[in-house]
Amino acid sequence: MRFKLSLLALMIGVSASAQITINQSNYSAWTPRTDTAFRLDSTVPYPVLTPGTNAQWDLSTATYNTSYIWLYYRRPASSAIFTSATYADSLFYTINSNLKYASNLMGGITANGVQYFGEQVGRQAIPLVSLTGGMNDSLVFLGQNSTYSNAFNKLKFPATMGSNWSSNYNFTTNFTMSIAAYGMNNTPCQRKTFVTEKDTVVGWGKMRVLNRVGATTGYTNVLMVKTIWQQSDSFFVGGAPASTALLTAFGLTQGQINNQYQYNFFRAGEVLPLMSADYKDNTFSNTKVKNMSIHEDRLLLGTGINDIHADKSIVAYPNPITNGVVNLSIKDRSINSFDYAIINMNGQVVSRGHAVSNNGVAQLNCEALRVSGIYYVQLYNNNGQIATLPIDVK
Repeated sequence: MRFKLSLLALMIGVSASAQITINQSNYSAWTPRTDTAFRLDSTVPYPVLTPGTNAQWDLSTATYNTSYIWLYYRRPASSAIFTSATYADSLFYTINSNLKYASNLMGGITANGVQYFGEQVGRQAIPLVSLTGGMNDSLVFLGQNSTYSNAFNKLKFPATMGSNWSSNYNFTTNFTMSIAAYGMNNTPCQRKTFVTEKDTVVGWGKMRVLNRVGATTGYTNVLMVKTIWQQSDSFFVGGAPASTALLTAFGLTQGQINNQYQYNFFRAGEVLPLMSADYKDNTFSNTKVKNMSIHEDRLLLGTGINDIHADKSIVAYPNPITNGVVNLSIKDRSINSFDYAIINMNGQVVSRGHAVSNNGVAQLNCEALRVSGIYYVQLYNNNGQIATLPIDVK
């Protein structure tokens, strides 16, 4: 029996070497929630990320800078304007070091891919006294729906080695300005934005990282996507191009251009990449890294016999499972919610989800398990792994 368990541990820790393809079906269990990413310490040499086929990217020796923890706020959403949207990402646009405004990026997972359709902006009034000295000067973003001229494809399905796609879209953001020195009183203004993004799958393989408690994870199948993004912004006041003097006061220029160069490592069933690397230019050189970050949620177990265990304080029943549902009896009542991944004997994640424990009982949906056999249910919360339980599906 000990030899058999060791073999299972090895199988679960090693991903299959077949080509990787990500489709809409991989997201059947995905739900929008807040995700966490840790930034890598810039004082330590960054890992070299080389494109390749059936590659192995080992980031288990990376060092985190825990002063930079990124939270990606994502929530369920629907809209009569953005009819294909099922969730919203919260984001901020930075005007300068003192001014920014909030927006909701409306997205959905469709047959075409992980897509975004536009932005919802709530009314926001920003005082400008610190910038202009005028007590009544203000910048007001109007409540609005800014529809993209074309859908933005963050990940286009099917995504596999050699896939490439591009997104070209524009949108308008309306606001008003009151600045006494410029004779402006609720003057209608616009920012017109043009975006181009080109994405290419340049590698596939497996990656392991450190989880939030410092343990090495198992290897996860990933696609390496090279992204080149460009945004240009033009500004208009009362229907005419904004003056150079006004733009300079805000630290802006007419037709200003921003570029981003990234490697993103996508895993099936996740919107946020497992690992993201931002570069200063299109050389993608390790000497030109701006920052790197790692997604810390819903990570696989590490390899080894100690990862294949059942916590006696958590019991799965009925086991074997015959009706597509498994219940968990949880003695520790402090565990009130958790994420789970169901892993087959080949080390593949076949289902993911989120569960809530009521009075020590939680229920998992196992309808996705079409093939009879032994599976492992990995349970984890924000503190890391809770337990791994074997289940028998009949």
